[in-house]
Amino acid sequence: ILNNKGTDPSVIKQLLVIDYTLETQQSVLVQGLTSETRLPQLCGQLRALLTALVGHLPQEDELQALLADWTTFSDSCSQKRWNSPEESALLLKALCDRTSRVVGELSDKCQTMMGPKAAFLGTAIDAPKKNIDVFVDEVLRGTSLMAVSLILQRMEPVLRDLAHLPPWQMISPIDKPIKGVLQLIDKMTGVQGEVFHTPTILLSGAVSGEEEVPDGVLGVLVRSAKEAPDILSHCAVRARNFGVLLCTCFDPKISEKLAADFANQWVEVRCKADGSLTVTACEKPASLEAEQAAAEAEHAKAAQAEVKMNLTDD
Repeated sequence: ILNNKGTDPSVIKQLLVIDYTLETQQSVLVQGLTSETRLPQLCGQLRALLTALVGHLPQEDELQALLADWTTFSDSCSQKRWNSPEESALLLKALCDRTSRVVGELSDKCQTMMGPKAAFLGTAIDAPKKNIDVFVDEVLRGTSLMAVSLILQRMEPVLRDLAHLPPWQMISPIDKPIKGVLQLIDKMTGVQGEVFHTPTILLSGAVSGEEEVPDGVLGVLVRSAKEAPDILSHCAVRARNFGVLLCTCFDPKISEKLAADFANQWVEVRCKADGSLTVTACEKPASLEAEQAAAEAEHAKAAQAEVKMNLTDD
């Protein structure tokens, strides 16, 4: 109907309104299914959302290939009938990882396309900078990409448990190792606006996803999957844009051990190709030690300096 030149414009308008309404309603339903962990139901919802996305973005070849694979494999894998339950979970996890990458790439494309325009128009009308910064994020969170992201987040712990996978999920991975002080915080909201003058890696409690990554932070390790952001959150988008590590731990014992062994120490964090993550103690760079010593000496010198003031009329 849409490609027929003889179709009345009012009919096309009605179809677009119906399509938008159904997509919005489906996204609302997905957000309300907070306790749903059954794989067949989650896979069915995800397949329907991908079908809608392919209709909206027909130029995305990877999205079409992804939908074809979900259609072929998701039914048998969600019912654990692909060779074995473990192999079924591994195949579904691979599909979820591909979907996550596609969602991230589409998000980045929207940021690149809409971000500069939003900043220009927002500045022209004197909109608050905070509103300008999150404008594109809020647009994305109103699309079906947000619903896809939520379903992926709910499938992740189920698939990891079935497939016995490493306990780390990479929301914003890094290619090179990072070094910094491992600092423990209860919530990311507690360090908003702070500037870390020493390279810092945060081992954080709750991360809602609305926070900014503070200056000087090279990585954020979220202790619990229940308090982690989704891949389309503002925090995740910022982390990917600035090359900051953002990952979630699915094993509380590991995060507790990291807190006990490395709190306030210099560590090196590496992301491996198999999705695992290692944290090891390392020495503080000599250049940073020299800079810190010089800064402390300057501060002590300033504190001991006598200020002479002439308060007479001489």
